[in-house]
Amino acid sequence: MHIFDGSMIKEIALQDKMVSSLNSSCKFSNIIQTNYKEAFELSDGDKWKAAINDELSSMNDEKVLTIVNLKEALEVVPRESILSSKWVFVKKTKPEQYKAWLVASGFRQIQGINFEETFAPTLTFNSLQLLFSNATLMGWEIRKFNVKVAFLHSFIDKPVYMWPPQGISVPKHHLIKLEKALYGTKQAARCWWLHLKQILLKIGFIANKEDPSTYSFESKEGKAMLWIHVDNGAITA
Repeated sequence: MHIFDGSMIKEIALQDKMVSSLNSSCKFSNIIQTNYKEAFELSDGDKWKAAINDELSSMNDEKVLTIVNLKEALEVVPRESILSSKWVFVKKTKPEQYKAWLVASGFRQIQGINFEETFAPTLTFNSLQLLFSNATLMGWEIRKFNVKVAFLHSFIDKPVYMWPPQGISVPKHHLIKLEKALYGTKQAARCWWLHLKQILLKIGFIANKEDPSTYSFESKEGKAMLWIHVDNGAITA
Protein backbone atom coordinates (compact mmCIF):
# COMPACT_ATOMS: atom_id res chain seq x y z
CA MET A 1 0.00 0.00 0.00
CA HIS A 2 1.42 3.38 -1.03
CA ILE A 3 1.25 6.21 1.50
CA PHE A 4 1.48 8.88 -1.22
CA ASP A 5 -0.41 8.63 -4.48
CA GLY A 6 0.30 10.67 -7.58
CA SER A 7 -2.18 13.41 -6.75
CA MET A 8 -0.58 14.06 -3.36
CA ILE A 9 2.87 14.28 -4.93
CA LYS A 10 1.48 16.73 -7.49
CA GLU A 11 -0.10 18.81 -4.72
CA ILE A 12 3.18 18.98 -2.78
CA ALA A 13 4.99 20.04 -5.95
CA LEU A 14 2.43 22.80 -6.54
CA GLN A 15 2.83 24.04 -2.97
CA ASP A 16 6.61 24.13 -3.25
CA LYS A 17 6.38 26.03 -6.52
CA MET A 18 3.94 28.63 -5.16
CA VAL A 19 5.78 29.19 -1.87
CA SER A 20 9.04 29.53 -3.79
CA SER A 21 7.38 32.07 -6.09
CA LEU A 22 6.01 34.12 -3.19
CA ASN A 23 9.39 34.10 -1.44
CA SER A 24 11.31 35.07 -4.57
CA SER A 25 10.20 38.70 -4.42
CA CYS A 26 11.93 38.99 -1.03
CA LYS A 27 14.94 36.88 -1.95
CA PHE A 28 15.78 38.92 -5.01
CA SER A 29 15.05 42.38 -3.55
CA ASN A 30 17.58 44.70 -1.94
CA ILE A 31 16.80 47.96 -0.17
CA ILE A 32 19.31 50.56 -1.33
CA GLN A 33 20.58 52.73 1.53
CA THR A 34 20.31 56.14 -0.08
CA ASN A 35 18.09 59.21 -0.09
CA TYR A 36 16.26 61.19 -2.74
CA LYS A 37 19.15 63.47 -3.65
CA GLU A 38 21.89 60.84 -3.50
CA ALA A 39 19.89 58.42 -5.67
CA PHE A 40 20.36 60.70 -8.67
CA GLU A 41 24.13 60.78 -8.10
CA LEU A 42 24.56 57.00 -8.22
CA SER A 43 25.92 55.30 -11.33
CA ASP A 44 22.40 54.10 -12.13
CA GLY A 45 20.83 57.41 -11.14
CA ASP A 46 18.87 57.63 -14.39
CA LYS A 47 17.07 54.40 -13.49
CA TRP A 48 16.23 55.67 -10.01
CA LYS A 49 14.91 58.88 -11.54
CA ALA A 50 12.69 56.82 -13.84
CA ALA A 51 11.47 54.77 -10.85
CA ILE A 52 10.56 57.93 -8.92
CA ASN A 53 8.76 59.38 -11.93
CA ASP A 54 6.88 56.11 -12.39
CA GLU A 55 5.73 56.17 -8.76
CA LEU A 56 4.72 59.83 -8.93
CA SER A 57 2.81 59.07 -12.12
CA SER A 58 0.95 56.22 -10.40
CA MET A 59 0.16 58.47 -7.45
CA ASN A 60 -1.15 61.13 -9.81
CA ASP A 61 -3.29 58.60 -11.71
CA GLU A 62 -4.81 57.34 -8.46
CA LYS A 63 -5.23 60.87 -7.06
CA VAL A 64 -3.35 59.93 -3.90
CA LEU A 65 -2.46 63.47 -2.79
CA THR A 66 -4.07 66.89 -2.71
CA ILE A 67 -2.41 70.18 -1.79
CA VAL A 68 -4.14 72.06 1.03
CA ASN A 69 -3.61 75.16 3.12
CA LEU A 70 -1.69 74.57 6.36
CA LYS A 71 -4.06 76.77 8.37
CA GLU A 72 -7.06 74.72 7.23
CA ALA A 73 -5.26 71.47 8.08
CA LEU A 74 -4.49 72.68 11.61
CA GLU A 75 -8.21 73.21 12.16
CA VAL A 76 -8.67 69.46 11.64
CA VAL A 77 -5.59 67.86 13.24
CA PRO A 78 -2.86 69.00 15.68
CA ARG A 79 0.52 69.93 14.20
CA GLU A 80 2.24 67.03 15.97
CA SER A 81 0.13 64.54 13.99
CA ILE A 82 1.34 65.83 10.62
CA LEU A 83 3.56 63.19 9.06
CA SER A 84 6.92 63.41 7.40
CA SER A 85 7.91 60.94 4.69
CA LYS A 86 10.86 59.45 2.88
CA TRP A 87 11.64 57.69 -0.36
CA VAL A 88 12.53 54.00 -0.14
CA PHE A 89 14.55 52.54 -2.99
CA VAL A 90 14.47 48.84 -3.82
CA LYS A 91 16.41 47.05 -6.54
CA LYS A 92 15.00 43.74 -7.71
CA THR A 93 16.76 41.08 -9.73
CA LYS A 94 15.45 38.25 -11.90
CA PRO A 95 14.27 40.34 -13.70
CA GLU A 96 16.07 43.57 -12.87
CA GLN A 97 13.73 46.28 -11.64
CA TYR A 98 14.18 49.62 -9.91
CA LYS A 99 11.39 50.56 -7.50
CA ALA A 100 10.89 53.78 -5.55
CA TRP A 101 8.16 54.14 -2.93
CA LEU A 102 7.12 57.22 -1.03
CA VAL A 103 6.57 56.06 2.56
CA ALA A 104 4.83 58.05 5.29
CA SER A 105 6.14 58.18 8.87
CA GLY A 106 3.15 56.42 10.39
CA PHE A 107 4.74 56.35 13.85
CA ARG A 108 3.62 59.98 14.23
CA GLN A 109 -0.04 59.10 13.81
CA ILE A 110 -2.37 59.55 16.78
CA GLN A 111 -5.16 57.05 17.34
CA GLY A 112 -8.56 58.69 17.20
CA ILE A 113 -7.24 61.59 15.14
CA ASN A 114 -5.69 60.20 11.97
CA PHE A 115 -6.21 56.47 12.40
CA GLU A 116 -8.53 54.06 14.21
CA GLU A 117 -8.34 50.35 13.40
CA THR A 118 -5.31 48.68 11.82
CA PHE A 119 -6.33 45.02 11.57
CA ALA A 120 -5.83 43.27 8.24
CA PRO A 121 -5.65 39.50 7.60
CA THR A 122 -2.22 37.90 7.80
CA LEU A 123 -0.62 35.14 5.78
CA THR A 124 -2.35 31.76 6.25
CA PHE A 125 -0.68 28.80 4.60
CA ASN A 126 -3.45 26.44 5.74
CA SER A 127 -5.82 28.18 3.36
CA LEU A 128 -3.21 28.17 0.62
CA GLN A 129 -2.85 24.42 1.17
CA LEU A 130 -6.63 24.06 0.79
CA LEU A 131 -6.42 25.92 -2.51
CA PHE A 132 -3.74 23.49 -3.71
CA SER A 133 -5.82 20.50 -2.60
CA ASN A 134 -8.87 21.72 -4.48
CA ALA A 135 -6.82 22.48 -7.58
CA THR A 136 -5.29 19.00 -7.51
CA LEU A 137 -8.62 17.27 -6.89
CA MET A 138 -10.45 19.17 -9.63
CA GLY A 139 -7.56 19.31 -12.08
CA TRP A 140 -7.62 23.11 -12.08
CA GLU A 141 -4.81 25.45 -13.01
CA ILE A 142 -3.35 27.83 -10.43
CA ARG A 143 -2.46 31.38 -11.40
CA LYS A 144 -0.60 33.80 -9.15
CA PHE A 145 -0.83 37.57 -9.44
CA ASN A 146 0.33 40.86 -7.95
CA VAL A 147 -1.66 44.11 -7.77
CA LYS A 148 0.50 47.07 -8.76
CA VAL A 149 0.47 49.98 -6.25
CA ALA A 150 -2.27 48.14 -4.37
CA PHE A 151 -2.57 50.46 -1.36
CA LEU A 152 -2.89 53.50 -3.60
CA HIS A 153 -6.21 52.19 -4.94
CA SER A 154 -7.90 52.44 -1.53
CA PHE A 155 -9.25 55.58 0.13
CA ILE A 156 -7.82 56.41 3.54
CA ASP A 157 -10.37 56.41 6.36
CA LYS A 158 -9.17 59.37 8.45
CA PRO A 159 -7.79 62.86 7.72
CA VAL A 160 -4.04 62.36 7.30
CA TYR A 161 -1.75 65.29 6.46
CA MET A 162 1.89 65.16 5.45
CA TRP A 163 4.67 67.68 4.96
CA PRO A 164 5.62 67.91 1.27
CA PRO A 165 8.14 65.20 0.35
CA GLN A 166 11.16 65.66 -1.88
CA GLY A 167 10.05 65.58 -5.48
CA ILE A 168 6.71 67.30 -4.87
CA SER A 169 6.54 71.11 -4.80
CA VAL A 170 3.75 72.98 -3.02
CA PRO A 171 3.09 76.70 -2.47
CA LYS A 172 4.28 78.37 0.71
CA HIS A 173 2.19 77.60 3.82
CA HIS A 174 0.69 74.54 2.14
CA LEU A 175 1.09 70.82 2.72
CA ILE A 176 -0.19 67.47 1.50
CA LYS A 177 -3.46 65.75 2.40
CA LEU A 178 -3.61 62.00 1.76
CA GLU A 179 -6.68 60.88 -0.14
CA LYS A 180 -5.48 57.28 -0.49
CA ALA A 181 -3.76 54.84 1.87
CA LEU A 182 -0.11 55.69 1.33
CA TYR A 183 2.53 53.14 2.34
CA GLY A 184 3.64 53.62 5.94
CA THR A 185 0.32 54.85 7.31
CA LYS A 186 -0.94 52.62 10.09
CA GLN A 187 -4.22 51.81 8.40
CA ALA A 188 -2.88 51.30 4.86
CA ALA A 189 -3.08 47.48 4.84
CA ARG A 190 -6.56 47.54 6.39
CA CYS A 191 -7.89 50.11 3.92
CA TRP A 192 -6.59 48.04 1.00
CA TRP A 193 -8.06 44.82 2.42
CA LEU A 194 -11.51 46.41 2.88
CA HIS A 195 -11.36 48.00 -0.58
CA LEU A 196 -10.47 44.70 -2.26
CA LYS A 197 -13.05 42.80 -0.21
CA GLN A 198 -15.78 45.20 -1.32
CA ILE A 199 -14.87 44.66 -4.98
CA LEU A 200 -14.74 40.87 -4.65
CA LEU A 201 -18.10 40.69 -2.87
CA LYS A 202 -19.64 42.94 -5.52
CA ILE A 203 -18.65 40.58 -8.35
CA GLY A 204 -19.90 37.49 -6.54
CA PHE A 205 -17.07 36.12 -4.41
CA ILE A 206 -17.90 34.90 -0.90
CA ALA A 207 -15.49 35.55 1.97
CA ASN A 208 -14.44 32.60 4.12
CA LYS A 209 -15.78 33.22 7.65
CA GLU A 210 -12.89 31.30 9.21
CA ASP A 211 -10.18 32.94 7.11
CA PRO A 212 -10.77 36.42 5.63
CA SER A 213 -7.83 35.99 3.23
CA THR A 214 -9.73 33.32 1.26
CA TYR A 215 -12.71 33.69 -1.08
CA SER A 216 -14.82 31.29 -3.12
CA PHE A 217 -16.96 31.81 -6.20
CA GLU A 218 -19.66 29.67 -7.76
CA SER A 219 -21.97 30.21 -10.73
CA LYS A 220 -23.48 28.25 -13.63
CA GLU A 221 -20.22 28.78 -15.50
CA GLY A 222 -18.07 27.15 -12.82
CA LYS A 223 -16.29 27.50 -9.49
CA ALA A 224 -13.18 29.32 -8.30
CA MET A 225 -11.14 29.77 -5.15
CA LEU A 226 -9.05 32.86 -4.39
CA TRP A 227 -6.30 33.38 -1.81
CA ILE A 228 -5.00 36.86 -0.97
CA HIS A 229 -1.95 38.04 0.96
CA VAL A 230 -1.67 41.85 0.93
CA ASP A 231 -1.08 42.61 -2.78
CA ASN A 232 -0.22 39.05 -3.85
CA GLY A 233 -2.67 36.29 -4.57
CA ALA A 234 -3.42 32.96 -6.18
CA ILE A 235 -6.58 31.80 -7.91
CA THR A 236 -7.70 28.41 -9.15
CA ALA A 237 -10.73 27.57 -11.28
